[in-house]
Amino acid sequence: MTEDARKLGILRHLQLALRLGATAEGLTIEEIAAEMEVSRRTAQRMRAALDLIFPMETLREGQTLRYRLQGHLPAAVLAPNTQELADLSLAIAAFRRRGETDRANRLDTLRHRLLAALRNTDRRRLAPDLELLAKARLPIVAPGPRPPVSREVQDACHLALLADLILSFDYESAHSTRRHEVAPRGLLVGARSYLVAAGNEWGDPMLFRLDRMTNPEVSDRPTWLDESFDLEEFAARSFGVFQEEPEEVILRFDNTVHDEASAFCFHPDQKTKTLTDGCLEIRFRSGGFVELAWHLFRWSGDVEIVSPEVLRDTMREQIQKSTMRL
Repeated sequence: MTEDARKLGILRHLQLALRLGATAEGLTIEEIAAEMEVSRRTAQRMRAALDLIFPMETLREGQTLRYRLQGHLPAAVLAPNTQELADLSLAIAAFRRRGETDRANRLDTLRHRLLAALRNTDRRRLAPDLELLAKARLPIVAPGPRPPVSREVQDACHLALLADLILSFDYESAHSTRRHEVAPRGLLVGARSYLVAAGNEWGDPMLFRLDRMTNPEVSDRPTWLDESFDLEEFAARSFGVFQEEPEEVILRFDNTVHDEASAFCFHPDQKTKTLTDGCLEIRFRSGGFVELAWHLFRWSGDVEIVSPEVLRDTMREQIQKSTMRL
């Protein structure tokens, strides 16, 4: 057995231990097989192996046997890892950006409880990586399907970001596949997730869709650093993820949709104002006018694009394209 296979086996057994430790009524062999996505025979072997480390009790339910742990799992097994805590922080940030403050606050309380339960040595060990990942990953709201992203690609991106190392990967575009070698700057995580990365020391960072990346490899060479880069500022230049020179956007919504529009987040830095006629005015600076135009279709005739002219032109083009084949 290779070292990687051995580590994977240990991880799978720890995952089963967590599932058995989280249930009061226990799990059947069939339920273990379904939870762990293995065959019934493999589930039996995993349960027997785990019983040697964490003793179990057997509960009989008619003709069915259920298994659960006898005692509590050790603190070292229950302690969350960096990736889990970082994902929780990302979810909190996503809820805040969508205006769901109560849900974000509840998850934030849970995050603090998890951190408070850790030993001081574990908190100190996790703190630097958690801070870096919190700055390097930003939730985005982008409508559309959620294409799958391989765990290999996600892990490579996180490792390269944490260690400031060059990342290479194959990238599939509309017409070809080519190898890229980049300095990762951050991740925009949403329905479609993107790696923000610089291809050289002088150019602006580029966007790479994670679902189009394959064969990632983290090198042992350090990245070319850009201490002036700010992920929040980079994301604020666009509506969604499309990058363009930002302009002042002014949208005016009819009073009949005032409440609905006021609850809608177009941009994290938007400013809203209710006008004397009851209409709602929303202002923000961004690019990405094609994506913004698509988003405005939902408001039909209840929104006026006051500025910029390029957004009005883009909207006309998109309306024309949408009706060409009717």
